[in-house]
Amino acid sequence: MVLGSLAVVQIVAASCSTGWQVVSSADNSFAWTEPLPGLRAASWTGSVQLLENYDSGCYVTGIHLDFTGPVSGGTFVLAGNLFVSATIQYPSAFSDYGAVATNAYGALGAWSPTDSHVQPHYGINARGADEFFVQDGLAATIAGVTASFSLPLDLLGQTVYAQMHVGTNLHNQVNSFYLSGSAPPPPPPPPPPPPPPPNAPPSSDFSWDPSTGDTNTAFTFTATVSDDQDPASSIQVRWDWNGDGTWDTSWSTTHTAQHTFGSPADYTVVLEAIDSGGLTTTASHVVSVASAQPLTQSWDVYIHAHEDDWQLWQSPMTYYDYQNGDNLLFITATAGDGGQGASRWQAREAGQEASVRALAGPGLAEASSSVSICYTAVGQVCHNIWRYTYGDRTTSFFMRLPDGNLNGSGFALTGFHSLPKLRDGQDLTLTALDNSATYVSWADFYLTLQAIVSTYAPYDSTTWLNAPEFDRAMATGGPNSDCPSCPGHADHLAVADAVYQITVGLNAPWGRAFFIDYPMGWNDTRYPANLDATMYAIKKNFFMVYSDTIKAMTGFDEYLNGWTVQFWENSFHREYVRVI
Repeated sequence: MVLGSLAVVQIVAASCSTGWQVVSSADNSFAWTEPLPGLRAASWTGSVQLLENYDSGCYVTGIHLDFTGPVSGGTFVLAGNLFVSATIQYPSAFSDYGAVATNAYGALGAWSPTDSHVQPHYGINARGADEFFVQDGLAATIAGVTASFSLPLDLLGQTVYAQMHVGTNLHNQVNSFYLSGSAPPPPPPPPPPPPPPPNAPPSSDFSWDPSTGDTNTAFTFTATVSDDQDPASSIQVRWDWNGDGTWDTSWSTTHTAQHTFGSPADYTVVLEAIDSGGLTTTASHVVSVASAQPLTQSWDVYIHAHEDDWQLWQSPMTYYDYQNGDNLLFITATAGDGGQGASRWQAREAGQEASVRALAGPGLAEASSSVSICYTAVGQVCHNIWRYTYGDRTTSFFMRLPDGNLNGSGFALTGFHSLPKLRDGQDLTLTALDNSATYVSWADFYLTLQAIVSTYAPYDSTTWLNAPEFDRAMATGGPNSDCPSCPGHADHLAVADAVYQITVGLNAPWGRAFFIDYPMGWNDTRYPANLDATMYAIKKNFFMVYSDTIKAMTGFDEYLNGWTVQFWENSFHREYVRVI
């Protein structure tokens, strides 16, 4: 190994000019020839320059070490298969190429030429140092060679080494450079922030829905709170339902609560809110509660997975229930999005609402809003669900959970989450597509179903729950069908299991009816056509109103392209239900 000259030539005086200045320069030219046997040779004609960037206060704000030449760069002459490595080393140069990365510093920012003879090697050690590499297999003259390394300011006041190394361990050329100057001082610390304002009590108020009711009404109370220092979500509230000074609920950050008053009266409901500093405020309003009117109408609840299911599988019974004067409650568990996004499920919801209007007749008042549905487990659990009412005898709830696909695997757009996976424990939570509610367990879902029904319908045998068939054999295509051994839709079966749980499983007094679905569309011989022309027309009309609404909104024709026309027509001719 031959250690090159360490002499440097000072270029600038002690005073500084702003901008990049050449501080020192060294001629690092060398020539090396292998004695024997290969007669390889390498020579370099060039220099190394230290440049520093000065600001107006003569502080150094940047450092470069550049391998270069007198005009356009240095020149390599290489013979034989060998390479030359150029690096910056601190605190010492290396003698064995295997240690090239140990003390290497500097980021290679620019180099020339840009051909196959030269190349950068980035990140050769943990601090991200770079290497400039020149290589040739036979013989080459490489002119105009430059390589610029930037160095960190914390090396100021230290001596670094610009090193060229030939081959594995053939020749060393090392030049030392003292990095003079100092970095700018750090900026002064920012002034301390002003002290926080003194704590003030939170503000609070509340509303309730419905605005009036009777002793059968489940009122939903919603607190509105704010505070100068705490986020609204952290403010705790509690309720006194009759203004007697005794708090009827514990402190909670849940700002909605539900209450049914046991007797007719004007009740002064009081809300108290408390912030993290312990300051409180109260708000009160009078809620008028009338005597409950005798229930003269029955409720029929139709629960299914998608927006077209009750039209296909549970009608025309829906039509005759309504004609008999019953109240109808529709609950649709999933958004039916098919992994296609909001425009799909919003059109399907509009289609279902159009079917309800066709069932009840034109010209009735309609409204929609998000309502809070609550049940009591360890504590009170509430979820916001979208409700649509048409007239005074139909109510529809859209829970908007992700469509689970035919086999329950879900879709990529919704993260492959599904109701069947929630039931089976593969999903620990399930969030509605509009982010209105998150269900943290299978029980959370089916108890919410139970709470929707309980909020509207009597808890007795006058209420009927209608759901898809839960029996897997009955819901699977029979051997004599268009689709032998084909299982029912996984979402249908999950909804069936949930309804079974809140009726048979919880020994509820409600009537229970379970409807066959897909096997009817598959022309299963176990379920032959059983509807007359009038019933066929009623069922088909409900579905076509749904299909035409989607076509008007999206251009997609459900009847012609959503499945097969024969599948729909087979379903229009059939309705099969068993009562448990």
